[in-house]
Parts: sequence; C-alpha cells; structure tokens
Amino acid sequence: MIVYQLTRPAAYLLIKDRAKWKIDWLLPISVALPMTVIYFCLPAVQPLLGDAGIIKQVQGFLKILPGFYLAALAAVATFNKNDLDRHLPAPTPQIDIMVNGHEVPINLTRRRMLSYLFGYLTFLSLAIYLMTVSVVIVAPSANAIFGKSLFIAKGLFVGCLSIFFAQMIIVTIFGLYQLCDRIHQP
Repeated sequence: MIVYQLTRPAAYLLIKDRAKWKIDWLLPISVALPMTVIYFCLPAVQPLLGDAGIIKQVQGFLKILPGFYLAALAAVATFNKNDLDRHLPAPTPQIDIMVNGHEVPINLTRRRMLSYLFGYLTFLSLAIYLMTVSVVIVAPSANAIFGKSLFIAKGLFVGCLSIFFAQMIIVTIFGLYQLCDRIHQP
C-alpha cells in the first residue's frame, strides 16, 4: 500500500485517454530530440555544469515551480464550481484507483483530472531537480564511473532531461489551457 501511495503523484501518466499520449509523450519527444541533437552539434556547446551551465539555469527555474504547482493543485481542489465535478465528455478518460485493496476503474471529472495533472507536475519538477542535483554530485567522478562511455552517458542524461523538461512545459501549458479556458466552458 505504501508503494501505491508514494507513486500516486505519477498516476497522471496512467490516465486512460486516446489522445493524452500526444501531450504526455509525442510532443515532448518531438521537441526534446531535435534540441538534444542540436545541443551536441553546436560548434560552441554551452557547458552542463558550472555557474553558467545549463543545470544551474534549470535548477533556478525548477526552484519556483513546485510552489506554483501546489498552489494550482490547492486551487483546483477547492474551487467552488459544480462543473468541475461532472464527468469529462465521452469518451471519458479513466484511471484505476485502489479501493479496499482492489483496483477499480473510475471515470474522471475535470477536478480529478486537473488534480492528477498538477500533482504530477509537482512530482516531475521535484524529480528533475533531484536528477540535476545528482549529476552535480556525480560529475567530479564521471570519468572514473563511465570511462569511455562518458559521451553516451552525457547524451542519455541530456536526452532524458530534455524529454522530461519539455514534458513539464507542455503539460503545464495544457493545464493552463484547462484552467484558463476549458474550466469556464459548460
């Protein structure tokens, strides 16, 4: 049960909807892969580490995001708007929840979907921040750890960071669309 509880912030990814994968994976990968290739093909590559490094810039941005996402989550959870508690239009997205030790599929309301979305974004921003901190810690020993595979490890890190960072930005924009526009439509 504790694993279920600790992994629930990532449950947004488990929402069953026929088009959501485009927002969650197709668009982020479509943005991240060219960014990663361009990064490694540039003649003067911006360093990953150091005061002017990419990681330092990303960490500065990531420090403010969990607070924003938690505020959005709290607002969604407490909005006094009945439309938020109606099921989403057909085909209604679903998610499995644990009830008395059994997984039960439920149809999502807009409130529940937005709660999962902003919970996931909070989790993702913290995970990316911890990923960048880990790289800063491991970097001094990177040659000893990875040896000749250092370029591959660096490529995998930049690629993963790019995908999850792009996912965070795109899902945030989707969440803002839901809060700014869709929430006011019947």
